[in-house]
Amino acid sequence: MRILQVMCALSLAIRGTNPILFASHKWQRGVSSAGFDPSNRRPHRAEAPENPEVSVEQGRLLGRTLVSSKGTKYHAFSGIPYAAPPIGDLRFKAPRPPAAWAGLRDARREGRICTQPLLNLTRIVTRVPRTIEPLHGDELPGLWRARPWLLQVVTNILSAGEDCLFVNVYTPQSALGKDAGGGKGLPVLFWIYGGGFVWGEGGRAFYDPDLLIDHGMVVVTFNYRLGPLGFLSLGRGSGVPGNAGVKDQRAALHWVRRNIAAFGGDPDKITVYGESAGAVCTHLHLLSPSTKGLFRGAIMSSGSAAHFWATETAAKAARRARHFAPAVNCKGNLPARELVRCLRNVRPQTLVAFHEKSLLPEDLRFITGRVPFVPVIEETEEVEDASEEPIITESPLAMLSAGKQAKVPTLMGFNSGEALIIFSGLTRDPSVESLRLADRNITCLVPDDVLPHLSLAEAEEMGHRVRRLYMGHEKPITLANKNDDKFFEMITSFFIYLDTLKLARFLAADPTAAPLYIYRFEYVGALNTFRNLLRIQTKAACHADELNYVWRVNVSPDSRTLKPNATEYKVRDMFSTMLANFVKTGSPTPRGSPLDPRLSWPPFTAMEQAYMSIDKEPRVERNYRRDIIGFWDAIFAERVGGPIWTKIVGMEERRRAVLDTQTNLVHGGHQRIAPKSTRR
Repeated sequence: MRILQVMCALSLAIRGTNPILFASHKWQRGVSSAGFDPSNRRPHRAEAPENPEVSVEQGRLLGRTLVSSKGTKYHAFSGIPYAAPPIGDLRFKAPRPPAAWAGLRDARREGRICTQPLLNLTRIVTRVPRTIEPLHGDELPGLWRARPWLLQVVTNILSAGEDCLFVNVYTPQSALGKDAGGGKGLPVLFWIYGGGFVWGEGGRAFYDPDLLIDHGMVVVTFNYRLGPLGFLSLGRGSGVPGNAGVKDQRAALHWVRRNIAAFGGDPDKITVYGESAGAVCTHLHLLSPSTKGLFRGAIMSSGSAAHFWATETAAKAARRARHFAPAVNCKGNLPARELVRCLRNVRPQTLVAFHEKSLLPEDLRFITGRVPFVPVIEETEEVEDASEEPIITESPLAMLSAGKQAKVPTLMGFNSGEALIIFSGLTRDPSVESLRLADRNITCLVPDDVLPHLSLAEAEEMGHRVRRLYMGHEKPITLANKNDDKFFEMITSFFIYLDTLKLARFLAADPTAAPLYIYRFEYVGALNTFRNLLRIQTKAACHADELNYVWRVNVSPDSRTLKPNATEYKVRDMFSTMLANFVKTGSPTPRGSPLDPRLSWPPFTAMEQAYMSIDKEPRVERNYRRDIIGFWDAIFAERVGGPIWTKIVGMEERRRAVLDTQTNLVHGGHQRIAPKSTRR
């Protein structure tokens, strides 16, 4: 609590106002406390004098005009309710339609964010492993520039609440007021933030659209419910089937479809983009019949619904909910509806503070750990309200094997050091002891899907094989030598890239599939978001590090002062342009793009399996970690089986036969592809 007290004191000193305005009449209208906006402290973020107005289905809105770092004027409309406040009897329920208002609503400040814990964040920054280093002199200017945003984030969390379902719309000044019908509107980026389903917000502290607005599109961010408030499920007959947070996203997507033309956007040109937990949700919307046809493209960074940690069965979710209940003074053995009534009487801050208490002993076995509250595979039943229509009632893998995923252009990717975030406090305590789980129990290296198919002796033997595959030895895990990278490579494969490439290869095996593009983000620079925030020394791109190369992450301090021609800015311009191109055209490197005309990002296909490595010099490669992928293919095909693996293994056998006849030289599991002079 000492860190919290210091930060609040600094907030008071800098702002000169009370940072917690729970009773403020402005909060009742969804306006940020005290009208504080750190952007007003930055010269390039100065507001232009225009006071734009727009009409949506609920009433009229007053926005403000901002200027991007490249001089593009754009309008920001913030804190717009897209659903009714989910309070009282609506807690844990799917969102209901928002109320209209009379007169002109002030949409110049962001709305309240959804209730989320702060203590876990303080744990991350106060209990650090040896991979994390102290601040040094070069970083202090960046930290000083970011201080208003850092304080705003703390203020937002302290004043968070359940009345939080707000959307923010950013549109180029030139688009507002123009006829957006008949395909004339701008493409729309619909952003779903990550945060382990327990943290996050759609505000400009984390997701400033500055870089994307310059590419001529409408950008939409929003808040959705988190933790137990967004993902608690007690199963059939309880009235709480789960996925309230994903249903919030669905409601926001429907709101955008109905209203985005008023902002100059085309409702038929929406691309859904999510990172981590947001990528899982993006994939759920690709699978769900209830969101079919609402968008034309998808971007999934560092996650999908096919990842082992992404969803849970209704039965397991209900067990977790009942295991969680005693931590908040509710009896876990109550009949479902009585338990729901008890949980509705618990303060929201208490519910999220104890979210980790939902984890069962078996959830902690695998070395990556588990996220406490996740989307659930809902049980089929008659719904009380049309808004309660399930997101999914089958497992994502079953839906994939049945061909139920929407066939739209998709871009997926992962970072080179995803696992660094896990041992900084996401699912494991940031301690050396957490790194040595495999020294105490070698079976923690065997995935949960495989373990039930093995005897104890087989599980131990497999654990040793896994360790030798990645580490090359069986010495104790230590951070005092060069084994760090090998260890984190192993956890990164478990956490993200094995399942990303499983999904990519399954989709690519369908000859009728829409174009699919894959990237690996490996650049390490002064703008890497979590590597900087968490003080990580390892030379790899941490989970979420790519965000500051797509958005302007104002809360992230630069690790050193950058000159205008810095490589970081070149990588940022390149990567954000690629993603903007995809939103506008369905291809990251279309003809006429401002990118180098020699750079072509080919689709990922069953035979080619090409992907883009994002570094200071982007390059196209193929056959990512062929040795590791082949190892796990054989294990899952033999021990787990099923239509997914049957299809993947059959495809890989045909592909291997072709590759074995080729004379191209393969080094280290990678095969370079020379840039082509034409784009696809």
